[in-house]
Amino acid sequence: MSSHSSSPTPQEGETHEGSSPSGIEALDSQSLRIPDNAVVTVTPNPCMDRTAAISTPLDRGGVNRITDVTDVPAGKGINVAMATYRADEPTVAIAPASAGDPFTSLVHKTGLSFVPTPADHPVRVNLTVTEPDGTTTKLNEPGNPLEQDHVDTLTRVISQAAQRASWIVLSGSLPPGLPTSWYADMVGAIRKSADGHDVKIAVDTSDKPLEELGARMLKDPAVAPDLLKPNGFEIGQILGLDGKNIEHEASQGNLKPATEAAKLLVDHGVRYVLLTLGASGAVLATQQGTWYASPPPITPVSTVGAGDSSLAGFIIGTQRSGHSNGTSSATDSSVEKTALRYAVAYGSAATSLPGTTIPFPSQTQPESVTVMAGAEATALKGVS
Repeated sequence: MSSHSSSPTPQEGETHEGSSPSGIEALDSQSLRIPDNAVVTVTPNPCMDRTAAISTPLDRGGVNRITDVTDVPAGKGINVAMATYRADEPTVAIAPASAGDPFTSLVHKTGLSFVPTPADHPVRVNLTVTEPDGTTTKLNEPGNPLEQDHVDTLTRVISQAAQRASWIVLSGSLPPGLPTSWYADMVGAIRKSADGHDVKIAVDTSDKPLEELGARMLKDPAVAPDLLKPNGFEIGQILGLDGKNIEHEASQGNLKPATEAAKLLVDHGVRYVLLTLGASGAVLATQQGTWYASPPPITPVSTVGAGDSSLAGFIIGTQRSGHSNGTSSATDSSVEKTALRYAVAYGSAATSLPGTTIPFPSQTQPESVTVMAGAEATALKGVS
């Protein structure tokens, strides 16, 4: 018999009574209750992730029996926020959703501090079908239009958050109504609104919004975010390179194409380039150098949410070091190695969990992640 869970199961101290302010209260008071040095995530096109498990391989054109259905609030920024919240980092998630939307209720039940901005349409539902061998098939809705006055409100809320946050994470696809230049535009708007406050900006997106951001920052490094987290295909979209070849070469132990591509983005103004390479690990490039991290041994179950968890892990690493608020006494290289280690540990942990399961710190193995300097890593062959 199938079962249908409409909310995430609380674990390790999560509550069913969210203490987040409602969107209306937060916006009317002009006070978003952003803790100092918080991680603020923005998900302009949030979704409900509905995972349907089947007991046999997917039969296209036939009848497939569902054994279990689970709904969780998601979208790339929500996933990042859940990971940093579970790591006890001060976290606030922002996304357009009405107060009565089931999505809003599910987010509040996790205990995550959530500021919903106005939206006229229901949050989309993305369906993931999981097979017994771990194969996943995703069917994603495009999202509903966001009216211009709601876009303006979302932009204003983000700009207010910039005055206190340590990180602002802009991630995911864009709904109809937002131009493909929106991420590039928001980088400039956030820096202007921060008014000297040292807020770091991370962007994780793909396709046209990523291509637009890439084209803008290649012409003007001032548009570049502090952190980009592409995979091989996405860095190829930015730079006009063969992303599949970058990932293939990395899987064969040749990290030179990945490292050189990441360094190109650093040369165009990006402070941290976290290039994730799936089972091959990840490369981090900064002005100080490049590093490579190999993942711990795991049994892959689902890759959904792994990239978001990697991004969260990186931010958790910088937060723990105090580097992001300027208080770190550690050297840059030790901070960056720690952040990379956490990124790969969190991404690997997510891959070992079912569906869109975001890991708790206890489910990660940063001590099992090997990090080495770029010159040493690119000389290796047969890196797995």
